[in-house]
Amino acid sequence: MKSRMLIAIAALASITASTNVVSAATKKPAKPKPPTTKKAPLTKVATTAATTAPTPVATTAPAAAAPAAPAPAAASGPCDKSKPEVKVGVSYSLSGPLATLSADFLAGTEMAADDANTIKGGILGRCLKLVVKDDEGSATKGAQVVRQLVSEEKVAFMVGPYASGVLGGVLDFTNKEKVLGANATLFPGAGDASKYPYTYRLAQSSEASGADFAGYAKKKKWAKVGVLAVNTTLGTSTLMRSRNHLLVAALTCRQSSSKRAQST
Repeated sequence: MKSRMLIAIAALASITASTNVVSAATKKPAKPKPPTTKKAPLTKVATTAATTAPTPVATTAPAAAAPAAPAPAAASGPCDKSKPEVKVGVSYSLSGPLATLSADFLAGTEMAADDANTIKGGILGRCLKLVVKDDEGSATKGAQVVRQLVSEEKVAFMVGPYASGVLGGVLDFTNKEKVLGANATLFPGAGDASKYPYTYRLAQSSEASGADFAGYAKKKKWAKVGVLAVNTTLGTSTLMRSRNHLLVAALTCRQSSSKRAQST
């Protein structure tokens, strides 16, 4: 439509120009007149064309970008038992003073592994296999069982030890062997990523516990605070840190330790 309008305007301009030429040839010469800005009837046609709303021209919209490929869905359902298993070493104090607490930890660990194998497809489809050892809450026994799990059983991951005294004796070894491990101990150095990059602590440190305890005591405006801790690596560490934070908070601390270790 737009092209037809332009052709029509051009044709009218040609006819008007021809008419002017013929008229000039048949008339007597006249004195030249100054140029005028008044235009031929073409102006009216052009103005009309200019004020006429342009006819919409169909255009083709650019093709929409192809949608990004969806991220692979998390595996669901049971793991593939035809694939090699992923061994997970477990070191808990299943005998000794910490037996009751360690039994609860083991039950939770077994539930997590069962959930991963039956519902979440294991790890990349591979089933988890727990290899459980009793460290008896002993640093000496703990060092033995952890070495067995890493060197003989070839576990890919470690859970525990839970007892701080046991964990402190194996951290250097497991990190040297680059075996990932998780624990729920308050052992001060277990969360130091610069020293133990392959170890993940799932609980706050004794340093943080001591600070929280001192802050709570100060908030309660207690004048004297007694701290009772078990005579273990963690107990000694927690006692020292709690005492330091209490002194900073200007509180008097009376400390004591117990040889009967009930928890770490």
